[in-house]
Amino acid sequence: MPEFEDQDSVKHMGEDEAAVRAILGEMPDVQDLDIDVPSKGLFYNLGGDSKIRIRPMTFNDEKKMAAGAQTGDPEILNKFLNECVLNFDIYKLLLMDKISIVLQLRCLSYGSEYDVAITCPECNYQNEIKFDLNTLNIKDVPDEFTNPVEILLPTINKKALVRLPFVGDEPLLKNYELLASNLWRFINSVDGNSKKTVISKVVEMLPIKDIHAIIKVIGGAGGYGVDTDIKLACTNCNVHTKVEMPITPDFFLGS
Repeated sequence: MPEFEDQDSVKHMGEDEAAVRAILGEMPDVQDLDIDVPSKGLFYNLGGDSKIRIRPMTFNDEKKMAAGAQTGDPEILNKFLNECVLNFDIYKLLLMDKISIVLQLRCLSYGSEYDVAITCPECNYQNEIKFDLNTLNIKDVPDEFTNPVEILLPTINKKALVRLPFVGDEPLLKNYELLASNLWRFINSVDGNSKKTVISKVVEMLPIKDIHAIIKVIGGAGGYGVDTDIKLACTNCNVHTKVEMPITPDFFLGS
């Protein structure tokens, strides 16, 4: 008797699979996508290519994202990106490229229209905005761009090589205190000296003008990457201003 039951189960499973295939038969075949990023892939070993390969978001991805957003997991967005970026470790991406990938992944999965609530900085009114992500300005680095970036420390009149931050550096950028304590990690050399023990001591003694020159590079001097500032005309107080578009896990929850 159990043998007949097993055969019957197999038969029904086959029928179910056939029914599923019939229902989904006309579903578009969404392919992986090779995308350009603002750094042009100049600093990544992509096997001779300059593009990052991404796959569309799945329903399972969305469920994980929703669960992570509810629990307040600070790494949920990066974990999700690491699943969807197929040919590179996202923690080794420059931050300027991460934002670009987030936007393109969102467009690939949901389309470019984004409904978002923006709080007016003047009156705190929440404005419901429908925004086209394809209209955001993106500035690519020039072909001759280098990382680390060479700068002149204006007060001590010495050159320094300062590297741009990677996704893996995000924990060091959460606030000014953390950045200040770890500033030496972003400096490859000062006046040709690359010894970290020397650099850390030099940083502690640098004039504030030179410190700010270093922070400016880390913060994105040159304006490369995606400009996430959007124009807001508040429907409550009629103030016109620029605000930063919020990019949180909610960005991937089908709004």
